[in-house]
Amino acid sequence: MGSYDETSYLTQTFVLEPGSTIFIYTDGLNEAMIADYSMFGEQRILEEADRVLLASQISPKALIDRMTQAVHAFVGDYEQSDDLTMMAIRRNQ
Repeated sequence: MGSYDETSYLTQTFVLEPGSTIFIYTDGLNEAMIADYSMFGEQRILEEADRVLLASQISPKALIDRMTQAVHAFVGDYEQSDDLTMMAIRRNQ
């Protein structure tokens, strides 16, 4: 995570409710590409997250594992052009 000196940022706070999960990722996930320049995209990220929830696999590890498998299946053997960094944090009850 980084910032730029010339950019202004807003400070915000929120309460992470018990049972909630935060999923943070770099653009290497949503911008992962295949040969025709199609990207993995936000929609696929949401769909994979929904699959994890529907399977009641709500641990951060399950979410990261599912997303990793999905993006690798999407790109196949196409050379990765960016880093792929993900972090999931869950607040227990």
